[in-house]
Amino acid sequence: MRSNAIGADGIAMAPIAHKGVVAGAKVQAMTLLDLIMSPRLVADAKDYFVSVQTKTIKYRPLMAPTDQPAIRLNAEKMAKYRELGDGRPGDD
Repeated sequence: MRSNAIGADGIAMAPIAHKGVVAGAKVQAMTLLDLIMSPRLVADAKDYFVSVQTKTIKYRPLMAPTDQPAIRLNAEKMAKYRELGDGRPGDD
C-alpha cells in the first residue's frame, strides 16, 4: 500500500530535487566555515552593511523607552505560580 504522506516517496520520485537540497546545504556549510575561519570577512561584511546597505536607514523601535510591560494581563497566572515574594532572584 502506498503512503499519501510526502516523505521517502517524494525523494524517490524526484532525486534531482534531493540533489539540489544537498548542494544548497553544502554551500551554506562552506559559507559558514569561511566566516568562522576568517573573522576579517565578518568585520568587512558588517562594515559594508552599516556604511552602505543601511547607511540611510534609521532604526525606530516599536516600543518607546517609557513603555511598560502589560503585566496586569497575566496577574492571575503570576499569582498562581509565584513561589515567594515577587519572584525576583535573591528574594529567598
